[in-house]
Amino acid sequence: MPILRPAPPPGTVPFTAIDRVSGDVAARAQAPPAACVILTVDGPAPALSDLCAYIADRIDRVPVLRYRPDGRRRRWVRIEPFDVRPQIRERELKPGADVRAAALDLPSLPAGRPLWDLTLLHGHAPGEYALCYRSHTMFQDGTAVVGTVEALFGRRRLPEPPPNPGRTGPRAFPLPALRRPARRRRTPWPLPARTPTGRFVMHAVELDTAQLLTVARAGRTTVNQVCLASLTGALRAWTPPDRADRRASLPVQVPMNLWPPERSGALGHHLGLLRVDLPCGAPSPREHLRQVVDQTSERRIALHRALARALAPSVPYALLRTVVGQCERAGVVGQFVTTLRVASGLTVDGAPVRAVAITPAPVPLVRLAVVIVFYGARVTAVASVDAALAGSAAAGPERLGALWRAALTELCALHT
Repeated sequence: MPILRPAPPPGTVPFTAIDRVSGDVAARAQAPPAACVILTVDGPAPALSDLCAYIADRIDRVPVLRYRPDGRRRRWVRIEPFDVRPQIRERELKPGADVRAAALDLPSLPAGRPLWDLTLLHGHAPGEYALCYRSHTMFQDGTAVVGTVEALFGRRRLPEPPPNPGRTGPRAFPLPALRRPARRRRTPWPLPARTPTGRFVMHAVELDTAQLLTVARAGRTTVNQVCLASLTGALRAWTPPDRADRRASLPVQVPMNLWPPERSGALGHHLGLLRVDLPCGAPSPREHLRQVVDQTSERRIALHRALARALAPSVPYALLRTVVGQCERAGVVGQFVTTLRVASGLTVDGAPVRAVAITPAPVPLVRLAVVIVFYGARVTAVASVDAALAGSAAAGPERLGALWRAALTELCALHT
């Protein structure tokens, strides 16, 4: 007989197991694990008071922004009435300053408040300014962050977070048969500097959209698969081993979106993970694309998404905490590649948003994290590299960005 639990009080949402574990990991991190969405906006920077008024006028479109954590009662609590001003800040930069570096150097999130802030960055370049929406990993995952930005500056409207956040999508009964795919024995691609420092270096790279589309059309693949294949070639050149093994691969975790279309309030985490082995040992760009396509087929993603939707709400906190703790004690490190699509046509009080970049949250035991953002006709990737890996690889993440563009150019030449 199912256990009946009392409904939470109005205006509250219980923490999920992933929320609680994310909070545990954050407490041990050297830097606050928060993802930053950086909007590049054309035009003069608004006054801080005007920006606060603009956000206050649109806050009803994003109810999640009113929720703060209550650690003692293990729940999210809605603040009523809600004043946006403590969440919004301003920083004037020197001419030519790096906006992403400034976003990483922001002060801690406001104590006792919702786990997000919005910072106006200006002075770094004439005729433009930047907005940095920062969200703690305990508060929102990448898909929820994008939904929030689309509601603040676009046409999306988010519903109130549901009082029972455990299930966010349809559960298929019966589950599709998950047959373990045949895998060849692979040698791990040897990234140098295996012990993460917890400090990160970031670099953004603009990928050529025309080249991505050329390869995707010629190879009948998705643009995201072309991104992963060209990243494979870049990683192969960035960290060449002393002795190459054609079977060597670099395992990366690719987050899968488990949210329903309306984002279900955009509170918490609703992601699954799909392992993809990037074939860095293979010398051929065509082979990179072929193996990536094999591992990211619609069928495989659908099967893993169905399994994740069925199992994720049932994983208890104690089990998840134990697994994460064992990984930390064993020094298990990982690599993540995330792809996010942002609705085009964002504006800030009528001023057009020209570009969108998302910096990965600095999470312990992650050596390499890449976030690829599709916004309009632009494809912008931000690579976050642990300082130990950045210091031992060839010229750090800046070199990785140049190699990524070169690998894409080579792949495009093979498909024209």
